[in-house]
Amino acid sequence: MEKHKINKRYKITGVILVAVLLTGILVQACMLFFTNQLLPFAQATRTGSQNHEVFLARASLRQATQLVCSVCLAVFTWAGLFWLHLFDKNHPHVPFSRLFCALGITIAAVLVCTIPFSLLDTACQYDYFFPLWNIFIRVGLLFALWFLSNFVKYRRAKQTQSLLPSTPNT
Repeated sequence: MEKHKINKRYKITGVILVAVLLTGILVQACMLFFTNQLLPFAQATRTGSQNHEVFLARASLRQATQLVCSVCLAVFTWAGLFWLHLFDKNHPHVPFSRLFCALGITIAAVLVCTIPFSLLDTACQYDYFFPLWNIFIRVGLLFALWFLSNFVKYRRAKQTQSLLPSTPNT
């Protein structure tokens, strides 16, 4: 019974970590979309004092948006490392299919948060995918660490099991 509670706690914590990551991505995509709609890039690149103000407003909004996404990504990374350490210490190995399923769901959720905005804003659609490189690298590293940790636990459990004496069937 206690093991089930721990397992559920780890699942909930993992979902919260992914939610923090998705919040940062959604804030970035929403702010980029509204910046491109309200302050078009073509208007910001023309000469003139009013257009210079538009350019500065775009730059400051993009900078603030990047800060929010960076904070969410840092929280995801550091809390994910801490979660991985606790999970590694207190939990047996997980089936590898669940690891790949969790990775696939995380990547799909990140893309679902980004693709609708890029489809609506065709003039700047590639701007939505540029921040995903940094996100995918960190998500990939966390999952690679989780996979390696899980693989080591799996091999140790298999070796321990093979060292146990077998009982003859009578």
